[in-house]
Amino acid sequence: MSRKRITDSLRNEWARALAMVRRSPYRLDPRVYLRLIDAEALHALQQRYERTGGKALKYLDVAYWMKVNARRLADIPVGRSPPCLRLLDIGCGAGYFLFIARALGHDAVGLDVPDTPFYEEMIALLDVPRVMHRVKAFEALPDELRGYDVVSAHMTCFNRLPDRSHWRGEEWAFFVDDAKSRLNPGGTIQLHLNKLEDGRAMTPEVEIFFRKNGFVIDRARAVFRDR
Repeated sequence: MSRKRITDSLRNEWARALAMVRRSPYRLDPRVYLRLIDAEALHALQQRYERTGGKALKYLDVAYWMKVNARRLADIPVGRSPPCLRLLDIGCGAGYFLFIARALGHDAVGLDVPDTPFYEEMIALLDVPRVMHRVKAFEALPDELRGYDVVSAHMTCFNRLPDRSHWRGEEWAFFVDDAKSRLNPGGTIQLHLNKLEDGRAMTPEVEIFFRKNGFVIDRARAVFRDR
């Protein structure tokens, strides 16, 4: 194994261990948040989309996605308020991350496009706020979205181009600079990238960019903490 691979492996192990340490005081029981949802309305929605199939099927297991998003919040880490934090979740999808954050007493808003009917119905059922906006390379987020303690994006799709290639360093540089400008002092940016076509979490160019700009990398997760 090359020296670079050994170094990268040690970095990843360190990042993973650090995430576990940060997460440990913030363990969140997803069952608590599942019980807050109207069970009858949720069951009806699940049955309807089980019949129609499509993209929604992946997200119908609400218990599983509550667990995933409870862990994402613990990774940041975000626990129960106080203090009340302001969170912006980019590409919020069905709104599970927002729902748990708000149940914990935080001010959380999502950002996404209204092109998936299941997301529309789940957002309405969970009663979480969302701003309609499509993220594009080299275009800033809406100006009013400022003053956040956390800016997050999970399983990112906005960085995927029409030819199925992905953003390179320069696109991420614009996005990250814009996201940093939305943070309160001491804020956090947490990104979970969807895998590339070849199974990698990110290209070497993008990983180098993130590391040079103060992000800690743990596989497909990149986290920046303002000091």
